[in-house]
Amino acid sequence: MKRASLILALVSLTAVLVIGVPLFLRTPVWVDVTYHDVSAWNVLHGGVHYRDVFETNLPGMVWLHCLVRPVVGWSHEAIRIVDLLVFATVLWLLTRLMKSSGVSASGRVWFAVAAALFYLFETEFIHCQRDGWMLLPAVAATWLRAARCITPRSTYWSVVEGVLWGLAVWIKPHVLVPAVFVWLTSLRYQPRRAAVFDAAGLLAGGLIAGAAGTLWLVRTGAWSPMWDVLRNWNPEYYKWSWADTWYKVRLVSAYFAPFSLLHFVAIPVALVAIVRRDGSRATLAALYLGWLAQATLVQKTFDYA
Repeated sequence: MKRASLILALVSLTAVLVIGVPLFLRTPVWVDVTYHDVSAWNVLHGGVHYRDVFETNLPGMVWLHCLVRPVVGWSHEAIRIVDLLVFATVLWLLTRLMKSSGVSASGRVWFAVAAALFYLFETEFIHCQRDGWMLLPAVAATWLRAARCITPRSTYWSVVEGVLWGLAVWIKPHVLVPAVFVWLTSLRYQPRRAAVFDAAGLLAGGLIAGAAGTLWLVRTGAWSPMWDVLRNWNPEYYKWSWADTWYKVRLVSAYFAPFSLLHFVAIPVALVAIVRRDGSRATLAALYLGWLAQATLVQKTFDYA
């Protein structure tokens, strides 16, 4: 029976990919991608980010476009191939986490089927976006955290994890919410002394990523223009209120329907996983709950998160 389920899952995954990938690659990209391309082109040709091209966010996504565009080209098919590779890597890391949590091979493949069915056929509004790309370092960091909950590791790996979270913050600082969720959940799986060294390593890694990005901003002349935008324009743009919060909560089940209805099942399952003694399941659940919290309570009401 398990073998039949695995075969059916593999056939289904193949069918989804054969139909979905060509359509995905030929779909035009959202305006945000064009905006990041313009920003990257400006930087690559000696311009100053924030001064020459207005930007309300941290420059992580522009850096990524500066890295990949000269390599893969400037077509929308090229950036979609990169997006597909990011998505596939995230899926691979998640299935590794699921495997360490005891999920069967067929269960992991069925998860990949559902994820591919969702992402490949969803609106282009969510493709090649900061949220999807920052998920890669976030999931990689969570994978390291889950491994630490199972087997004690050196502080070096905490530094690496901190660097990954730091890179994700440069893409979008909202990722700090799931980062804190994952770290707090992991504390119960570590002795106090090990937890102190672990926290120091995480902080050191984050500071390394922060210092590297800050150095780039200073050397390119973007430091002062960035802070001008953050201080004088962003407070109004990111204005937050309790009324908006409850409105966002009500919208959760409407985003990406019918997939969004899974939250009603996933939230209680994740809460149960948090309190049980399975470190891998607990960290994965913490990542999900933290991600849902920042997407619902912190971000603006756009369905790309």
